[in-house]
Amino acid sequence: MGRRRHSRCRQGESCVRQRRPLRGRREAGAASRRRHVSAAFRCRCCCECSKSHGLHRLFQVHVGVGALRLSTGVAMTVTLRPAVLVPSGSKLVITHVARPLSGLPLPPLTSVISPSEGAANIISSSRVLPFTSSEIEVVFGADISANTLLTFSFGTFSLPANALSSSAVDAAILDDSNNVIAASSQGSFPATFAAVITGSSVGISSSVANAPGVTVSVTFSPVSAIKSLRLTGLTFVAFTAAPGNRRLLQSGVSCTNLAYSGAGTFTVTYDAVDGDLSLLFPGGSASRISLSSPCACQISGFRNPAAAAASSGIMVTTYDTANVGSGMQSGVVFPPILCEPGYLQSSSNNAINCAPCAKGTYSDTPGAAQCAQCPSGTYGNSTAAASLAACTACPPATFSNNSGASDVSACSSCPPGTNSSAPGAVACAVCAAGSYAQLRGQLYCACAGKAISVQKQAPARKRHASGT
Repeated sequence: MGRRRHSRCRQGESCVRQRRPLRGRREAGAASRRRHVSAAFRCRCCCECSKSHGLHRLFQVHVGVGALRLSTGVAMTVTLRPAVLVPSGSKLVITHVARPLSGLPLPPLTSVISPSEGAANIISSSRVLPFTSSEIEVVFGADISANTLLTFSFGTFSLPANALSSSAVDAAILDDSNNVIAASSQGSFPATFAAVITGSSVGISSSVANAPGVTVSVTFSPVSAIKSLRLTGLTFVAFTAAPGNRRLLQSGVSCTNLAYSGAGTFTVTYDAVDGDLSLLFPGGSASRISLSSPCACQISGFRNPAAAAASSGIMVTTYDTANVGSGMQSGVVFPPILCEPGYLQSSSNNAINCAPCAKGTYSDTPGAAQCAQCPSGTYGNSTAAASLAACTACPPATFSNNSGASDVSACSSCPPGTNSSAPGAVACAVCAAGSYAQLRGQLYCACAGKAISVQKQAPARKRHASGT
């Protein structure tokens, strides 16, 4: 799975798999061909791999709602996000997607879902590689920028009678000389199932972006005793355990309408890269108590990421005690993650964008479509303000009759003849009859009568002095 230390590599080096050519293998026989396919990549040691190679940041394989045993007309969707530039002429090779993909058309790629712009020119060709029906090659016809989300649809094909889910699906991007330029990344291929289950739902305790301590709730209706429950495609939540620890606290799980076969604790794991959550029940299995009600489990310990649109790509699956798929429901909706208070939410290409509220504005609700302006008499000098409290009142002896002010300079001093003794004034009060304010920015108006008597005394003294 990507770069790893290999026994042949020296200290400080890592192994990046390099594709072996298929030429000259036709005469080797079926058994040798199978061995060759399973070892299609060879180890190349290097000490600068972290600089010249990039892992996929995302790699998922989904099959359509027809993932029942012996189903025909099944479509497969592959999603990945290469961390490096993919030049035109490079190849995406996906291995072990199923055994076999019988009935797969030629070419196997049916559509480019993402990116939608220029989709017709992104892929120049696709094929099922020789000697195997479980390895697909896609050739890029245009340069792909790093971190571009790629989603391809393949099919349709037929599913085998029985197949366990596999975590051995690989995707590697090779140059035209079969050198790995985006190191192989593992994903999982869902099992085939005996029945379709209904009534499944997935929810979260908070829809606010970056919210900690989020609980994931899932309802499901198993058709028989089950060993485990699996959710695939939870790309919008991230596990928040200690570094290097992907196991949730056992006390963070609770279920209803389930009877366990024995004592013990839950075992819960979450792969944040593939968005894959697995729940194993105490005692080894669990049975539905009341057939008239669904089962429900709550699993805590997640943190919401940046905002994301609602997704219908969640798959809920149950596995029997033999670890064979007993039921599945795809297309379960995962709710949207909304922008935090203080941010303006917009959407483009089914993606949510969050922009901080500008100075002089605020937003106190998640997912706000617009930021509210600080009211008249106040100003806001910070971005991403999350409440009205972030708007500061104009100081006493000043006023502001404009909303959305972003600096205290928007607060003007009260003109002569007016005053303002309280902060946050929208207008200054005119001095009452018998009072006045001679200067700007006065808190109070002075008593006019007292001031006039003082002014008249001085001339009177001057006249008395000239008379003597």
